[in-house]
Amino acid sequence: MDFVFDNSDTVRNGSYVTEEKEEEEEGEDEKNEEDDEGGKGKGEENSMLPLPKRPRNQIVDRISALHDSVLLHILSFLPTEDVVRTGLLAKRWQYLWTNISTLAFKTEEIDLDGIHKFVAFVNRVLILCRCSNLKKFALDFCFFGLEYFPEMYASLWIQFATQHNVEDLYLHNQGFPLVHRLPQILFTNSSLRILSASSCAIAPSGEISWRSLKSLTMDDVVVSDGVIEKILTSCPILEFLKLSMFSGPSRLSINSASLEKVVIQHSMSDQYVLEISAPKLLMLELMGDFERQKLQFANIFSLVRVNLKFSGRVFSDEYDHEKRLTQLIELLERLQHVNQLESWDWCIQVLSYGELKGLPSLVSSCKILTLNSHVLKWDIPGIVSLLQGSPYLEKLVLNMSSDYHHAQKFLDSCNFDGEDPWTSRKRILSPLLHLKTIVIVGFKDYHAGFRLQLVQFLLQNAVALEKMVIKIGQSGRSDKCSACSLSQEFVRLTQKLLSFPRASPRAVILFS
Repeated sequence: MDFVFDNSDTVRNGSYVTEEKEEEEEGEDEKNEEDDEGGKGKGEENSMLPLPKRPRNQIVDRISALHDSVLLHILSFLPTEDVVRTGLLAKRWQYLWTNISTLAFKTEEIDLDGIHKFVAFVNRVLILCRCSNLKKFALDFCFFGLEYFPEMYASLWIQFATQHNVEDLYLHNQGFPLVHRLPQILFTNSSLRILSASSCAIAPSGEISWRSLKSLTMDDVVVSDGVIEKILTSCPILEFLKLSMFSGPSRLSINSASLEKVVIQHSMSDQYVLEISAPKLLMLELMGDFERQKLQFANIFSLVRVNLKFSGRVFSDEYDHEKRLTQLIELLERLQHVNQLESWDWCIQVLSYGELKGLPSLVSSCKILTLNSHVLKWDIPGIVSLLQGSPYLEKLVLNMSSDYHHAQKFLDSCNFDGEDPWTSRKRILSPLLHLKTIVIVGFKDYHAGFRLQLVQFLLQNAVALEKMVIKIGQSGRSDKCSACSLSQEFVRLTQKLLSFPRASPRAVILFS
């Protein structure tokens, strides 16, 4: 709601008051003063002097009246460019921003003139900055070449942040594929708590002293063998490590007594060995080409949650399913103790191959299972294998919005021949004794037959089921015909799903 103030209006104690209202209140105040004077005891004198009256049209600036520390905290949530503009508001604000402890610079300029203006602005702000201990310094810039953005500027700005004891440092370079090398002075910043860097080279030439670092994120970085190990030995309290789109090392050894979460995504190396030894590790996420990685785990007994988002040349008819199945089973055997497991299309497809070969399901202690699969005919054996291997499962999440390609060689190996993948199974399916909650996301009419069979199987085998939540997939179109079609599909699917028998008398089905 917009408020318009004119000369007859004023603000009192945060309330909106008109002139007529104010005159009435003044009259009442004068009357009360007379009553008070007449009611005083004899010989008693009024020692209270009347308060000076505020001009009627004066508007109190309560924001400027706040303490500097409060104002600086508010300004810390704004981009630095907007923070600097506050110096034009009034004399009270003119130099206040120079004491701010949070600096965030961002540019999307790619032309030479725009980049020069950005460089000049950053340099001016840093010259005027009077804060000796920066809490946050964020630099989001484009580095397309030395003729546009000399590397020395980035190094000087990083040096400034380091000399001002920065705690949280974010360095995002949008100039892929060119990289800049982090200056050595950064590696000796003992006050650093969070470091997030992208499109840069990590090559310390001297010692590393990151004894306060708790979170390290490196995206699209170039590192050499032994650098990550050197960093980890210099970070005694590091809790979070993320490496994404990295290149260089043939062996990546993550050995840390403090790490709690590790994310490894898409190594650009042709082949590399990943070793993880972390006694306090709680969460692990692995993403990338499974064939490029040789995984070696030790001392990960505290691990609670794992996300396996592998990819591979499964769509190639030259793919060796037997070898990949053996490697995947070896990996899952090391993760049998985890409480939460998230698996994606590739893993499910490889497990389908093993299921159709008659291999027994690998038993795990998983209680929360998340499966990201399009749920086609040839995905079902892998899904069933994971369900049958999770006797303690309490919650199942099925994300059906994922899509994956399948090779003809794999489809031939499935050898369904038009048979029902449930009735054609030779082994007896065990009931899901502890499964209480099922969440299905992205349920669509496309290939609904196999998905309905999966839902029917879950309802008939989850004897302790309490709730099944089905989120119907939305169409990309927003026209009336699409909405009408979606409504009809929704009614048809709900009627079908509600007609399925349920092993649990307490089970309810919810739609959204």
